[in-house]
Amino acid sequence: MTQSEHRAAPEPPPVTPPCIVVLGGTGFLGRHVRTAFRSAGAEVVSVSRPGLAGPGRDDLTGDRQVALDLLAVRPDELAETLAALDPDTVVNASGRSGTSPSGTCDWPTPSWSPPWWTPCGSCRAAPG
Repeated sequence: MTQSEHRAAPEPPPVTPPCIVVLGGTGFLGRHVRTAFRSAGAEVVSVSRPGLAGPGRDDLTGDRQVALDLLAVRPDELAETLAALDPDTVVNASGRSGTSPSGTCDWPTPSWSPPWWTPCGSCRAAPG
């Protein structure tokens, strides 16, 4: 055997876990998405509204947290936040929040009514 045949193989580069951003990370769906990615070894960043208590906030250990209200943030602010986090994947697990800061329904009223759609109280009360 030659000397080159006895050399050990070079060390593989360290594996960096993927960064997963979960919008609505403390909500019903988001907390399960966070748990699944964290269990798979990912670095998880939970983006959710500030100051809300609930079951999804009880298990944030190990996750980075970003307080951001998706109803109030401008699109360019959201883009800047996501760019700063530099995620490999973004999961939108945010759900219907009920009303916008103006007090009106944040879901547009469809021009047709599918059988499952029931307008919320503010939609029913909104003129026209």
